[in-house]
Amino acid sequence: HQYRVVMVDERGTRIRSAPRRFTPKRIKHAIRIPGDFSGPPYVLEDSNAYYLLEKDIHANDTAILIRADDITLDLGAHEVTYNNRTVSPTGGWLQYIKESGFGIRSEGGRGLTIVNGRIRQGIGNGAGHRSESIGFNPVFLGEASHLDIAGLTLEYSGAQLAGLVALYPSGFNSVHHNVFVDRGTILTNRHGVGSKSMAIHGEVSTFHTHHNLVKRTRQSALDGARINDNEIYIDSHATNSFGIPGLQNDREAFGNRIFGTGYHVVGMGWGRNNWWHHNFIHLVGQGPSPRSPEYGDQESLNGIRLTQYDGAEVDYSDSIVEDNVIVISGGGCDDNGRCTIARGLQWASDPHVKDNVIRNNTIKVVMSDDVSVAAALVTQGMIDRCGTEAPVLYTGNRLISNIT
Repeated sequence: HQYRVVMVDERGTRIRSAPRRFTPKRIKHAIRIPGDFSGPPYVLEDSNAYYLLEKDIHANDTAILIRADDITLDLGAHEVTYNNRTVSPTGGWLQYIKESGFGIRSEGGRGLTIVNGRIRQGIGNGAGHRSESIGFNPVFLGEASHLDIAGLTLEYSGAQLAGLVALYPSGFNSVHHNVFVDRGTILTNRHGVGSKSMAIHGEVSTFHTHHNLVKRTRQSALDGARINDNEIYIDSHATNSFGIPGLQNDREAFGNRIFGTGYHVVGMGWGRNNWWHHNFIHLVGQGPSPRSPEYGDQESLNGIRLTQYDGAEVDYSDSIVEDNVIVISGGGCDDNGRCTIARGLQWASDPHVKDNVIRNNTIKVVMSDDVSVAAALVTQGMIDRCGTEAPVLYTGNRLISNIT
């Protein structure tokens, strides 16, 4: 077989490699789907097996169900369409799981490798559970461990959906070289899990998340203990739309490229002992929007943020933010005088925010002429704690703005 690499930039310049060759190998002892058994759902029950999808498949509900350990599921570059009929689950989230359809669902399982194909939500367009965002997900992994998820394109559009859900995972898990395409706009509950490209119920410390492309998310994108070299596009439809969410600890994120616009977008969130370095964040304003009724028409663009909420005493110590580039531009005002708000870096000082260092970042906030509430750097704190805050150290940063 022959192939070549073709690259086209935004100006239409095309670069073509010389032809290259590869020789595919036939996988011995592969269990072939759908050839070797009936479905859907196609139930994978043989451990230590290699499953290979041989053609596109369509399912009214769940397409593939995993009940085995140490398997590889190779989609063979084919497409899995699930949730082709309308279903409205009832009850709590455990009952919701039973009644929902999924592209791929695991019931436990250690050592699962899932690779190489497209998983697309069908015309049933089911919604995720309001609190947990579980249900009708392209990939749902229940209490699985030692996962390797790679080379998948996950496409979904139902309300309150997450693309990949890991429920109480354990072991070492890697999610890499995947594409997430969120075509939805509806959130029934932006709190808790919300609508994410990748939602982890439990500890994020087991995940390495790298080299993924989030073509669009309506709210938040990716998480893990080590998050690097991802490209993320946020089209915010609610408050607190994060490229990399907050409220998790002991994480490192670097080499990510995060782009965003919309109702309330935040490039990167916060926690304790996080190390955010060498990331590029570019947020572009378009003016206030009515996408969410929570705060009325608004647009809020925020590069990197730490917020200690009123009355809270959460320990957000020992984080470093360094060598990042944050650019925020555009925005505007509507006929009612509501304007875009822009904060390059928004960081709270507090008695419980200790040993935080912000150094060697470049932050540029250049807004349209009618925007006035914008700054490269915004400091915060609670008035009842004034004078008791631990210092936040800023050193070697370059701040650029046409306003503040």
